[in-house]
Amino acid sequence: MHTAHLQWLAEHQTLAAVLQTVKQLALQIAAEPRAEDLRATRAMLVYLADYPQRVHHRREETELFARLRGRDAALDAALGRLEREHDESLATVLLLAHQLNRAEFGGAEERERYRADAERFVADWYAHIEREEREVFPAAERLLSDAEWASIAQELARERDPLHGLPPDAPFDELLKQIVRIAPV
Repeated sequence: MHTAHLQWLAEHQTLAAVLQTVKQLALQIAAEPRAEDLRATRAMLVYLADYPQRVHHRREETELFARLRGRDAALDAALGRLEREHDESLATVLLLAHQLNRAEFGGAEERERYRADAERFVADWYAHIEREEREVFPAAERLLSDAEWASIAQELARERDPLHGLPPDAPFDELLKQIVRIAPV
């Protein structure tokens, strides 16, 4: 497995950990919203809105998907679906953030709606990650040359996820550190 592939898998693990915590806190918020749970969830939603949109998805599309496009018709269809999901991801996070606000200021019904929406949101993200790991990454390992993988690795080295060595001045470093500090899990 190539270094760039491993890095994307590591980023997926980070995203999955954040998503799992969002889901766990949604249960707590539905039962009894506490200020620290709301704050931690908001920080995670900022991360899920910004990091995938500005870094992770952009790099998947420019460094991986673009190199794979046109090599296999079935793969092209999968890439198109994943890109549409990337395009929709910010809107889904913002909608969940709005539902969180409604849960905070509404009653039990609004909190339960937020919990259900959060669970659906997390399940959709997990399905997206699984599609990339099941359909795209194995095809990339098969179709891309070592030179192409080396070029991808060079590009990825310029900008990495906070848990995996982002430079100290990178915008997501402090946010992810805050999430780790304030999340009650």
